Amino acid sequence: MSKVITTFSTLNEAKEMLFRITEKYQLCQKINGLYKTKSSCFQYQLKMCFGACLSMEAPDSYNQRVNEFISKTKLQDYTSLIELEGRSEDELGLVYIKNGNYKGFGFCPMNTPKQTQLKFITPYENNRDIQRILVRYVTNRP
Repeated sequence: MSKVITTFSTLNEAKEMLFRITEKYQLCQKINGLYKTKSSCFQYQLKMCFGACLSMEAPDSYNQRVNEFISKTKLQDYTSLIELEGRSEDELGLVYIKNGNYKGFGFCPMNTPKQTQLKFITPYENNRDIQRILVRYVTNRP
């Protein structure tokens, strides 16, 4: 049985994400079911696809990029205290993720030492919607 990476509320939302992943990892729109054609995909013409749709790229090479996406998207080993914009210039927003599970969020003064930021986290329940948001965040990070 394969593990679910993420879920979507609508087909359109899923396609939009698949288009972004395909572009970011230079995958093939035809192989990913986003471009119907009997020949090469449009991305190949733009040199954004390495020709997997024409059997010009080895499956191992293509799958390496797919696996790169999957490994960056896996949340079970992901632990981070994410710093975001606060509610004011003097404040820092925080989101805490531990082993891929959302633990909560909070706000602290801008100059708070990193080692004490966790005490500003208010615990909140993890759920499917939050997991979707986290996967998108992790997927879109540099």
